[in-house]
Amino acid sequence: VLVWVYRASRPNGVRTQERQFTARVFATAGGGMPIRATISADGSRVVFVADSKGRNSLRVGNIDSSDSIEIVPAEERSYDSLVFGPDGKNIYFTARDAHHRETTLMRVSVFGGALTQIAAPIDSSVTFSPDARSIAFLRRDIDGLRSSVITANADDGSGERILAVRSYPENVVGTGVAWSPDGKMIAIAAADKEGGSVILGIDATDGSISRIGERFENRIVNIVWQADGRGLFVNRNTSNDAGDGKIWFISYPDGKPQQITDDSSNYHISSLGISLDAKIVVIQDRADTHIRFAPNGDIQKSRDILEGTRFRAEGRHGVAIAPDGKILFAANSANSGAIWETDVERSSQREITSAQKGTDDQQVNVTPDNRYLIFESNRSGAAEIWRSNRDGSDLTMLTAGGKNRQPTLSPDGQWVIYASERDGRNGLLRVSVSGGEPKPITTEKSFWPSVSPDGRYLAFDHGRLDSDPKRELWVIPFDGGDAVKTFEVPTSSVLYNRLRWSPDGKGIFYKDDRQGLWYQDLTAREPQHLKWPDDLRVYQFAFSATGDLVYATAQPISEILI
Repeated sequence: VLVWVYRASRPNGVRTQERQFTARVFATAGGGMPIRATISADGSRVVFVADSKGRNSLRVGNIDSSDSIEIVPAEERSYDSLVFGPDGKNIYFTARDAHHRETTLMRVSVFGGALTQIAAPIDSSVTFSPDARSIAFLRRDIDGLRSSVITANADDGSGERILAVRSYPENVVGTGVAWSPDGKMIAIAAADKEGGSVILGIDATDGSISRIGERFENRIVNIVWQADGRGLFVNRNTSNDAGDGKIWFISYPDGKPQQITDDSSNYHISSLGISLDAKIVVIQDRADTHIRFAPNGDIQKSRDILEGTRFRAEGRHGVAIAPDGKILFAANSANSGAIWETDVERSSQREITSAQKGTDDQQVNVTPDNRYLIFESNRSGAAEIWRSNRDGSDLTMLTAGGKNRQPTLSPDGQWVIYASERDGRNGLLRVSVSGGEPKPITTEKSFWPSVSPDGRYLAFDHGRLDSDPKRELWVIPFDGGDAVKTFEVPTSSVLYNRLRWSPDGKGIFYKDDRQGLWYQDLTAREPQHLKWPDDLRVYQFAFSATGDLVYATAQPISEILI
């Protein structure tokens, strides 16, 4: 485990780099895996979220002794960001639960006790002014096209002031907000017109905007200032669709970037904190995926058909069962991603689509006649929907214009339904499997389509973000129109990485954030949580027409690194 720690150096201004190899395991009475963390200003304590079978508690740990105490009991609450108050006596966090459908900023003493609600909704981490009187955070409009940088009273959230606004296509990206140590500016990350991102400094007095450093090709997710103001640490994705994080240092004011973690480790994009003496806390994620097969959908009889690795990430970006019984999956190789196949007897595996440097093939589907593969790829330089023959030959691009993703097929194999972003709005379209002019189905806030087995209905994620309180599961006629069914989803659920109809067409399956699946019976109000053996997390899953189930799964491992 490698973390590079920068320290303000000698009077000559030269910085030194120090390697530290410290993974912290904090004692917890009931167990639990850390999934969010930050560090106190004096570097003596961490606060972290401990996940235990889908129930999250908040704990404060002593770095020297590795002991921890629970300050907020475990419950079904989804935590997004954590920060110590400037005096170290309170913890501020953003979260959603059954009583807070919107992401809400709350405060609790480091010794526990009652929670105090401060502000909502909030779409970012929270940062304090140097005098500790004010906080700053982001709030996005419901359509996601505008983001406001807001300051407010740190004690009770009163006196909100919109300091700056960014709009599509140069909207704010990620969740990072960081007030500079001298109090003069607030750093955020914003998209540029080419699809990359830049760090911006928002003047804390008049809201004027300046740029800090060079552009990054991909999304910056989190930002913290070094205590001496000489630079910022950022956590950024290796690609805009990746769930990984790499730590970089951006010197200030010259803006020179330097990657300070290697590419073999992933750091959770929601956790990044720094103390006054330049100790950095991050959470390292690891998950070695397995692809498993459950005949007739019986989880108790499931078995491994492929033991994967975190580097190849087999199945994490798509699985499917072909009519011939073969299992198709997305997997990484050196600097690329392709579609592979194996069989349930584990006898062989082979690459189907040819891997090319920088390309990423994922979200694979197979037509019912076993003639074509339909998948998402950036082979043209942008996200498009592609078709190939079943053996990977005769690659054909079915869409154009970029930002076309998440393909699925109608049961007769004649139509490809996919999500497309235009002018910052996401809608669903369909195109013939033979190509041609796409036809719109929905116009906004639509993601991850799935067609019912009888071809009559289309289910999809209706909502802007997982933190959107209005995020719902919608069912509409296949040709479009008003919703015939709408369902609220639990706070621990995630609707990304594919919805799936049950083979009998009576319900819809979708993922839980940490463990197992949810099943929504079309005749019921509430979904049912289907927990997996051994507390496994499901990344992707698919059914065959006869009801067999294939899924990519893993037991995630997270460590707090300081």
